[in-house]
Amino acid sequence: CSTFVTGIATVNVDSLPHVYTVAGGGGYCAGTSGVNITLSGSNTGITYSLMNSNILGTVASLPGTGGPLSFGPLTDTGTYIIWATDGTTTCTSEMSGTPGVVMNPLPAIDTVTGGGPYCASASGVNVGLDNSDPGVNYSLYNGALLSITKPGVGASLDFGAITAGGTYTVSAANAITGCTSNMYGNAIVTVLATPVVYTITGIGNYCAGGSGVDIMLNGSDTGITYTLHDLIPAIATLPGTGSSLDFGTHTTGLYTIVARNNITSCTSNMAGAGIVSANPLPAVHNVTGGGSYCAGSAGVPVGMNASDTGVNYTLYNGVSTVLTTAGTGSTLNFGLQTAAGTYTVEAVNAMTGCNSNMADSAIVVVNIPVTPSVSVSTGVGDTVCLGNIITFTATPVNGGGSPVYQWYINGTGVPASTNSYAYTPANGDVVKTVLISSAVCAAPDTVSSTNTMTVETHATPSIALSLNTGNVVCSGTSVTFSATPSYGGGLPIFDWYLNGSSVAAGASYTYTPANGDVVKVELTSNFTCATVDTAWRSVVMSVGSQITPVVEIIANPGNNISVGQVDTLTAYVTNAGSALTYQWLINGIPTAGATTSVYRSTFNNNDSVTCQVINHNGCNVEGSNYIKINVFPVGITQVTFGTGDVRLVPNPNKGNFSIKGTLGKTTDEEVTMEVTDILGQVIYKNKVIVHNGIIDEKIQLSSTLANGMYMMNLRSDSDSKVFHFVIEQ
Repeated sequence: CSTFVTGIATVNVDSLPHVYTVAGGGGYCAGTSGVNITLSGSNTGITYSLMNSNILGTVASLPGTGGPLSFGPLTDTGTYIIWATDGTTTCTSEMSGTPGVVMNPLPAIDTVTGGGPYCASASGVNVGLDNSDPGVNYSLYNGALLSITKPGVGASLDFGAITAGGTYTVSAANAITGCTSNMYGNAIVTVLATPVVYTITGIGNYCAGGSGVDIMLNGSDTGITYTLHDLIPAIATLPGTGSSLDFGTHTTGLYTIVARNNITSCTSNMAGAGIVSANPLPAVHNVTGGGSYCAGSAGVPVGMNASDTGVNYTLYNGVSTVLTTAGTGSTLNFGLQTAAGTYTVEAVNAMTGCNSNMADSAIVVVNIPVTPSVSVSTGVGDTVCLGNIITFTATPVNGGGSPVYQWYINGTGVPASTNSYAYTPANGDVVKTVLISSAVCAAPDTVSSTNTMTVETHATPSIALSLNTGNVVCSGTSVTFSATPSYGGGLPIFDWYLNGSSVAAGASYTYTPANGDVVKVELTSNFTCATVDTAWRSVVMSVGSQITPVVEIIANPGNNISVGQVDTLTAYVTNAGSALTYQWLINGIPTAGATTSVYRSTFNNNDSVTCQVINHNGCNVEGSNYIKINVFPVGITQVTFGTGDVRLVPNPNKGNFSIKGTLGKTTDEEVTMEVTDILGQVIYKNKVIVHNGIIDEKIQLSSTLANGMYMMNLRSDSDSKVFHFVIEQ
């Protein structure tokens, strides 16, 4: 401060306000409250005035406070000075310093670009500015959180891929002035959730030739689509169900599953992707062995022609497991097998579980032991005709496919080795056939059969005809005719004729005859050696009526005789009929053999001698008379057979048999034939006249008789004989 004085005057020098330092000022950013101008100190009673070189007048005045002063933020640009004025003396002082205030421009406002939604598994979305200026730094904020700062490039600016979700803004700061501007707009980044990651199951190996492995996902969500990939190509797509998914069976490949949200299209790779590969199958070798064996023996071996280590081989009989054994690297033996069946082998790799069926099979057949036998047939039986060539044919049982035969005649081998042999046998020849069987398990393998031959001469068939009543019967009596063949063969045929007309067939014929009927039976024989085929026999029937014989007895020398004298009694019969039989009785007791019209004997005194006469014209009407003999007591002499030979044949029989032989006499004699059972009951009785001592009578008993023992009683005037015989119907 200068004071110019002119003249002389009294000058009082007042002190100037203390000079303090002016500070502050500088640049500020447009749009802000400016910069502060301060004074380092002040004194009370002093007024401090702030002035701007670009503004007329005082900008601001502040009273001193005894301390520093602040003139607040100032936005007007220019050079600032402060004058201090003492309020009492009005003295002023210019404070030290002239700070300037400069207004710095703000960075240009550009527009924030980018942002948007993205899937959490992606790299994010880009955020940037549509323009930027050099010398300006641009800061990207997520809310209040600084993310990244990049300098302007004079063109659009890219902050890169942003992954964190939020609302992104950009602030620009001048690299020199520090002035900032908030860029226009914002970029919203939304992170979209990816599908939940589930685990792929089923990935692994499978056996070559198989259908593969079943690929599955252990979970899924609705609204998500799951796609199975083999390397890159998609091969199957399934919608999520809220539970596990099955993509089916797949073979060799590299499999992954990608889940895609049907709305956001966000994807996730499912866990557990892997390689599906095919494990090789065990090598195929051949099953060996098998065969047939006889039941009860040790069995037959079953094995394989090769095997591999690390592979287990299981032997099966049909579907039943027999045993499992490990491969040896060479042939394999399963041992002796006894159960019948078809044996197969399955090989299983011990590590991978892959299996192969071995080639071929072994069939075990258990042969049941068989017992061979042989039978020999001639076609005509063992009874043959003399001079005929007979063919013997052997029929084997269990003889096998190629039996061997050996033939023997009476123990001597003959040159024949087939199943037949022909020759002309002699009576009694023993033909032996030996069979050597080729049958499997034949036990024994050699058997034989023996035929003893009966050789018959040729014979002429004949037939015997018997009647149950004889050929003389009473009128109205039913008669049964029975035919007995000789050389009739095994199946004789009988045909019956009455008066020349055919009436019946069979071994018997029953009817009621008329007098004079001619009954004929014809035999057709099937006897092997028959000289003729047929034979016949006939009988003429005599049918009588009721005629009662009238008997008169004449004694010679009379009915009064001496002791020991033989008296001859003769019965004379009138009204006799055609056939009579006689029976003499002494005192009511029949006398054996006294069956003719003449009876000669010695008698006891007062013997009553009766003669019973039966008219055998079929009606058997009886007449009788008696005479008294007056004699001295005498003995009775018994007469026996001489050198006779009588037989009953055949025995046993079926109720049809013959009485044949001689009585040892050459005279005619009456013989009574009586058959009784074991109880003594008479079941048959007949009388015949034997001429010249020769008897040949055929007897036919009832076919209803029980089987068992019977007795035939023969009685004549001079002898009696009893035969025991057996009936076998």
